[in-house]
Amino acid sequence: FAGTVSVIGPWSGVEMDAFIPVLEAFKAETGIDYTYQTYRAEDLANVLPAQFSAKKSPADVIFMWSSFITSNTKSIVELTDVIDTDAYIPGALDNVTTADGKVYGIAYTAKVKPGFWYRKSFFEAHGLTAPRTWDEFVT
Repeated sequence: FAGTVSVIGPWSGVEMDAFIPVLEAFKAETGIDYTYQTYRAEDLANVLPAQFSAKKSPADVIFMWSSFITSNTKSIVELTDVIDTDAYIPGALDNVTTADGKVYGIAYTAKVKPGFWYRKSFFEAHGLTAPRTWDEFVT
């Protein structure tokens, strides 16, 4: 590929500053240049369906909600035979996989929100030790 890949993502400011090194690593690895534009996902959800209907897309790579991806599979390239699904932890691609097992997106982040919070003073007062593994947490 000798062109430029256009990328749309939701990040601006310091988040974009943190993402640019990812794009630079892609460029260093592949030799493919890129352009990056920031769009809010809410705005893309309104704009993309019309562009897809007109067989146009504002970018080659678009970071978008998984529900949007799976509801627009007629306009998005299937990735089932392009990526190694075994390289992902189980469940990581579930939200971008259709009922018939076709993959239309990749996981680019993993989150654990809101996480688990506990009041340290409560644990100390009751002689409790905070769990350090999932097994300890559920038992």
